[in-house]
Amino acid sequence: TVRQADVKSAFPDEINQFVWLPEAIILDQRVGRNHLLMSDHDKDIIYSIDLATGKRSEFLKVNDDDCSNHLEGITLDAINNKLYAYCDTTSKLLLEYNLISGELQASYTLDAYTTVKGMAIDRNGGRNQLVLIANLSINMSNEEELSAVYRFDLDTKTFSTLSSNKNQLIPVVESRHIVVDGDRYLVTTGAESGDADTRKIISIDALTGARSVVSSNAVGTGDLFGGTVPNGWIVVLMGLHVQPQIGRVLLNELGGKLFSIDLATGNRTLFKDLSYVKPNADQYILNQDIVVDENTNVAYIDEQYRQSILIIDLETQEKVILSKSKNDF
Repeated sequence: TVRQADVKSAFPDEINQFVWLPEAIILDQRVGRNHLLMSDHDKDIIYSIDLATGKRSEFLKVNDDDCSNHLEGITLDAINNKLYAYCDTTSKLLLEYNLISGELQASYTLDAYTTVKGMAIDRNGGRNQLVLIANLSINMSNEEELSAVYRFDLDTKTFSTLSSNKNQLIPVVESRHIVVDGDRYLVTTGAESGDADTRKIISIDALTGARSVVSSNAVGTGDLFGGTVPNGWIVVLMGLHVQPQIGRVLLNELGGKLFSIDLATGNRTLFKDLSYVKPNADQYILNQDIVVDENTNVAYIDEQYRQSILIIDLETQEKVILSKSKNDF
């Protein structure tokens, strides 16, 4: 059912409206469940979003003492009924929740200068780990943030470094997302300033940490990454969703572009332009993470400036809003 309404209004109602959506969205399809999970940075709440109605309900409330209104990314361990959440506080915590009881089971401390931007569960090849892409802010300066991939062993509950920029010919800078593709991880790279040709999708070997370029303005053909948004900023590569069964990865580019990228060739196709017009030219669409329901061939995208979740039909490319807060868009 599609309902037409003033785009500034909350949808489907004003209950549990989003305040600040971090760069993570989860499709929870455990037995008896079929909903989205979304964390709210400013409320330290993880919401459940009904896929049929768009209604938002509180799924899990994070203790304010743990996160101090800095709840960021989340990821789901469906096999063990665990949820992991990252808190970007001074202590930089990875929180582990039991989804049967809803209780916090443990917390793990990361390096003080580490900012996690994406997490994913990897159980390929006998592995049992959470992989994290993190930006390393040296002395908390405003310089470009180098990125590294860390492993969190789900058996021993310990961290280790898989791939850092040390001794690597291909740098990863200010990465925003990581996905698992068999025996490799795909990550984005490219800072918010500088040459648009630094925007790339990088493959990182799950065993060795070795890096190679999957797609960039110099690798693969088709529509180019980069360009600017209305305020002059160079766009950033955001969320990824890999579809190995059809040999592609979908990529959100800040500013409204949704790319389809061939995993074998790196060739890029502009799948959908999601941008919209706002009177204030300094604003633009901030399409962040993307997840696909492979059963219905529908993609869900969280968009921060409209504080909304978008639905994209991957066959017809039609776009509607599933859930949103009341705002001036």
